[in-house]
Amino acid sequence: TTVYLYTWSEYVPEGLLENFTKETGIKVISSSLESNETMYAKLKTLGSNSGYDVIAPTSYFVSKMAREGMLKELDHSKLPVIKELDPNMLDRPFDKGNKFSLPQLFGATGIGYN
Repeated sequence: TTVYLYTWSEYVPEGLLENFTKETGIKVISSSLESNETMYAKLKTLGSNSGYDVIAPTSYFVSKMAREGMLKELDHSKLPVIKELDPNMLDRPFDKGNKFSLPQLFGATGIGYN
């Protein structure tokens, strides 16, 4: 089995995909995206023929892509890991009920002003 992943290069630590393959037998082929806008344009053009199984848009693009029918609903019964996720990170305004996304990372950006 092979899974095609489209994500930010800095979100995939070295060795992660190799370890995943060793543990599961599932090969992951990862493509790096540069921006939400680039990803969106590429997927919009390719439609259901994009070839990607998993993509990693940031939160505000999840809602946009879901509204436009670009994302498939997740089958939570096949994702037992949900119960291990921080409940504070679930059911966010951009994807109520986590129909289309699950949290991967969380961060904040600081702005300094003098």
